[in-house]
Parts: sequence; structure tokens; C-alpha cells
Amino acid sequence: MGFTLGEIKELLTLTQNSDADCSDVRQRALDKIQDVEQRMRDLRRIKVTLQELARQCPGDSELEDCPILKALDDGGRNER
Repeated sequence: MGFTLGEIKELLTLTQNSDADCSDVRQRALDKIQDVEQRMRDLRRIKVTLQELARQCPGDSELEDCPILKALDDGGRNER
């Protein structure tokens, strides 16, 4: 389900808390959904950037002309 070991421990610890109920678990699940959605947006952005760089790379030029290496050397300042 994407929970870290620490998050799983926290969820299981809720069973020992007499004040906790299903709403506490549900809220943590909703928070995890938001986290997963953000990671998916980030991965899509990374994919688009990599696709564009791969498209720009002729694959048969000198390394100093490689747009992928130039983007890495740029430190992501021009990242999409």
C-alpha cells in the first residue's frame, strides 16, 4: 500500500491507543494518497524531461555535445 515501515508501525500502534478510531487510520490513508499523487506528478515530469532530452540527443556525437550531459551539468536549472 506504499506505507513506510515507520508509518506501518504508527498505524499498528494506533491499536494500543484507546482514543484512536478508524478515522485516524482513514486520515493516514488519505494523506498517503496525496503523497502518492504528488510522487506520480513528479515522476511524470521527470519522464517528460527525459523523453525530451533523449529526443534531442542524436546518439552519435561527441560527449561534450550530449544534451543529456549538458542538462546534468546545468544542475537542473533549466528543468521543465
